[in-house]
Amino acid sequence: MIPANSILSRRVLIPAALVLTLAGAVLAGMPTKRPEDHVRGRTVFMQSCWQCHGASNNGQGPAAEALVGGVPDLRGKMSEDRFDALIPVILEGKGKMPAYAEEMDKHDARRVLVYLHRLDTGEETPPVTPAPKATKPGAVGEDGEEAATDDEAKEEDAEPTTPPTPSLTPGMRPPAPALRRPKAEAEAGD
Repeated sequence: MIPANSILSRRVLIPAALVLTLAGAVLAGMPTKRPEDHVRGRTVFMQSCWQCHGASNNGQGPAAEALVGGVPDLRGKMSEDRFDALIPVILEGKGKMPAYAEEMDKHDARRVLVYLHRLDTGEETPPVTPAPKATKPGAVGEDGEEAATDDEAKEEDAEPTTPPTPSLTPGMRPPAPALRRPKAEAEAGD
């Protein structure tokens, strides 16, 4: 054993303690490897479920009106003791609900249920979702504002019909005009 007051122990132990202290400080500030279950559940729900079930799980998502019979209002029905029975419904589907096993595993299905349970208990608030496009003028979106009609949406999303003019940098010349005559014009002139 090396005596505690030796020069070697000071040269080794002090830097080693300093390195370990700094490493601990760095690791303490790093995020965890995965988000909490309810955060991941919210993400998966917004990717795969809200279009039918609605952001608040009330069955009033933008795709719900297109489904015969609609989508059930599931608010208040997400108790933790039902999770094991509901996971197969999410993954394998049931009745009109399609299977989601291709999009998520049983852990993500449980995380969705954890998020919905927190939504039911008021620990979470529903996210704001874009208002659906209206097919009739004067229709109102989920936020109570008048929604854009499909024609208005097409106008907003339409791309310009003329291509933008490229800007020339100093020293560049504009493109040369076409030198060939159209085929019909060339045959007529010959």
